[in-house]
Amino acid sequence: MKKIWLRIISGKRKVVIMLACMLSLSMSGCAHSSRLERMGREEETYQEQSDETMQSIMDALKAQDAEKLKDLFSPYALEYVENIDEKIAELMEFYSGNESGFEGNCSMTGARNYGDITVILTGNYTVTSGEKKYEVSFRTG
Repeated sequence: MKKIWLRIISGKRKVVIMLACMLSLSMSGCAHSSRLERMGREEETYQEQSDETMQSIMDALKAQDAEKLKDLFSPYALEYVENIDEKIAELMEFYSGNESGFEGNCSMTGARNYGDITVILTGNYTVTSGEKKYEVSFRTG
């Protein structure tokens, strides 16, 4: 029996069978990724979201657009922060407006409640404006 089996898979058939096996193994491995790889992709996404929020803040400050900046606040903050319009006006006066760049990162915390996922991003950035540096922190969620 062994001799017949060896003869059947010899030559070109052996190459075809080996290629089929290799292809099936490689195809089955494409769908799987390690937990660390998935976490890395999520962190990139969270960092991108945080960077977009920071860019929105900087765009509003550069344009001296208080309403645009106010739109970035949560409904809760708008309701419970006293004199928010005055505080935004103070921020506009304080910031010189000559931003040459910002850099920073974010951290993520989250919770699950019966399938609902809550993600809170905390962004911490340093904004450079000429010789001045500003520290900006915010939370989204």
